[in-house]
Amino acid sequence: MAKLTAIALFALSGLAYAQVPPDREQVFAVPAELRERVQTQVVERARTPEQRLQLLIEFMFAPDGMALEYDLQTTLSVEETWRLRRGNCLSFTLAFVTLARAVGVEAYAQEVDQVLAWIEQDGTIFHSGHINAGVRIQGRRYTVDFDRSVVATRGRPRIVDDHRALAHLYNNRGAELLAQGDHAGARAFFDAALARDVGFAAAWNNLGVLQLRVGDPEGAERAYFAALAHDSEHLPTLTNLTSLYRAQGRAGRLAEYERRMLEVQRRDPFHNFILGLEHERRGEFAAAADYFQRAIRLHDGEFRFHLALARVYQEMGELRRAERSLERAELLSQRGGGVHQRKLRH
Repeated sequence: MAKLTAIALFALSGLAYAQVPPDREQVFAVPAELRERVQTQVVERARTPEQRLQLLIEFMFAPDGMALEYDLQTTLSVEETWRLRRGNCLSFTLAFVTLARAVGVEAYAQEVDQVLAWIEQDGTIFHSGHINAGVRIQGRRYTVDFDRSVVATRGRPRIVDDHRALAHLYNNRGAELLAQGDHAGARAFFDAALARDVGFAAAWNNLGVLQLRVGDPEGAERAYFAALAHDSEHLPTLTNLTSLYRAQGRAGRLAEYERRMLEVQRRDPFHNFILGLEHERRGEFAAAADYFQRAIRLHDGEFRFHLALARVYQEMGELRRAERSLERAELLSQRGGGVHQRKLRH
């Protein structure tokens, strides 16, 4: 059975990266041709900030614009996104924020901590966070979201500065180099991420994974503790610490951190939803219903939770309950309870 290690990142890239992290100017640089296209296809056609915003979003995907294609596994600078015509949520967000500022629109990156988007690849479980763009026009705030892998979110997005956005890019690229076995390159990018934001728990966690892979469990433990010092409920770190203590046979520590991990999972609606789906697939409908109900108690506004509960109620022969859950799911869906990509939201 493959060993599973929780790596915290916002996307996974399949590119081969240089070991030297790019600086801020390199990441946000706008090529001259792209700047000219934006001027003619966005700025010169728009009369208001709202029109510039809408035209810019259209430009990013139009065949005669950037013609971008979503690629979950590619984290890129603005220039690379333009040249390769693809990228993930972080790549798109960096490109959009940079170009929005270039056309006179106030824009910034935003983090969403709790998302329903877990990716399993090559025997490693990737805990995927989410990042999108925020815009402020004449006192009104909008969210611009490009990510197709996120099916549900919980909580309001949190504005982050460019240092934090860069830390995300460095962390993602470090995780890719780590997966390729390039430990020196991965360390350079994790160090760069922490230099930009020393409180970035995901980068501390990934540094801990690196330390463990190079045979330094004490260094791994220190990095995990640093992550938890900044985010005491960081689930990938709690998962990694329990795995470390289990491997070392440290029963006392294992019990302590396993309890903390389980408590965080218990209060996570998306974790309960995923457990419900697993029981549903096995035909254990009563257990699935319990988990879906827990998810709903924690986050009632997600229509997918109610839809899943309706399915298992129907399988159990609870038709009246199934009908009520379905009605609730339809109501929430009509209210826009899901995530809508490439659309503006107040």
